[in-house]
Amino acid sequence: MKSKRVRTEDPATLQDLLTQPAELTFKHNPMATDIESILGGVDTYNKHKVQLIIVKKNSRNREGRKKIAAAMAAAQEKVARAVLYFRKTYTEQALQNIAKAYQFTELLKG
Repeated sequence: MKSKRVRTEDPATLQDLLTQPAELTFKHNPMATDIESILGGVDTYNKHKVQLIIVKKNSRNREGRKKIAAAMAAAQEKVARAVLYFRKTYTEQALQNIAKAYQFTELLKG
C-alpha cells in the first residue's frame, strides 16, 4: 500500500490488466451528432403533432392550438436545417436509411 503498486500472483491477470496500456474505447463520430440533431427535431415535431391531435378544436383552445402549431413549425424548420446540413456533408443514401429506420420519411418531403 505504501508504494501504491498493484501486484498479482496470477500471470494471466498480470498479462491482461497490468501490462497493456489502457485504450480509449470511445471514438467520437461526428455523424452521430448530426443524426442526433435531426432526431431531436423529429421528436419535438412528433410531440407537438400529438398535442395538436389531443387538444380539441374549439374556440376556447384556439390560442393553445396556435402555440402548438407554431412550435410544430419551428421544429419542422429545425429538422429542415439539420437535414440540409446532413445532405451537404453525407450521402443522400445515408439520410434515406436513417429516415427509413426512424420512420420520418414523410417529414423529409415537407
